[in-house]
Amino acid sequence: MGTILKICRICGKEFIAKQSNYVCCSAECQQINRNITHQKALANMTESQKEDRRRKMREYFHRKKKAAPPKLCSICSQPLPNKKQVWCLDCMLRDYVQHKNKSLFAKRLYCRGYNKEMILDEIKQKGW
Repeated sequence: MGTILKICRICGKEFIAKQSNYVCCSAECQQINRNITHQKALANMTESQKEDRRRKMREYFHRKKKAAPPKLCSICSQPLPNKKQVWCLDCMLRDYVQHKNKSLFAKRLYCRGYNKEMILDEIKQKGW
């Protein structure tokens, strides 16, 4: 794609356009062009259309952000405190107790800050 030599719609200077739809040479001219286009659009609107546009803009700027739903454990569907987690602590401890290869499950618990003694204490508290 080659460069295109164009004349600025606002100031009349020649400029090299990076894209074929560019009509202004600088950010300042772009802002002036936006204001002119906005004024032309408002001039062609009826009063009810202008009021409808103002109402929509108010709604847009004052909208309330919706809270994201909590992420759930992939095994038991309990809500998780951290969005990066996949399993809840109870499911991880249960898997640690049930499987012979405890190293994989121990690594997951180590990543959450548990050491061997803490894991065994949690298991005793749960009564497993």
